[in-house]
Amino acid sequence: MRIARIILQALLGLAFMFFGFMKVSTPYADMITMEGMMWAQDYTATQVLIIGVVELIAGLATVLPLLLKRWSNLIPISTLAFMALMGGAAYTHIQRDEPIVINIVLFVVAALVFWLNRRQTGA
Repeated sequence: MRIARIILQALLGLAFMFFGFMKVSTPYADMITMEGMMWAQDYTATQVLIIGVVELIAGLATVLPLLLKRWSNLIPISTLAFMALMGGAAYTHIQRDEPIVINIVLFVVAALVFWLNRRQTGA
């Protein structure tokens, strides 16, 4: 079970670091024309940037405890941030009549990582 926890935690953190980096590094004008990113049209460039920064920070906060055990208290915060982000993302996609399967999967993985780390963090 420990190996599964580490793999899920690493994949979740790396995925959100990737998503966040993409939002931070892609110009807004380019992003709103990309397939799968049309939702960004509903938000300002600043709001999309903030979402990207939150994803980057939460991704780091999920991966760093794998390297630095001392920072394991970041896991509940980062996984709850992911669940909140995915809840907001699902809401946005529902409003636009877009699929939310990816949001649900990422929400469940974040909840699972939270649950699997409950003993390490005292949660």
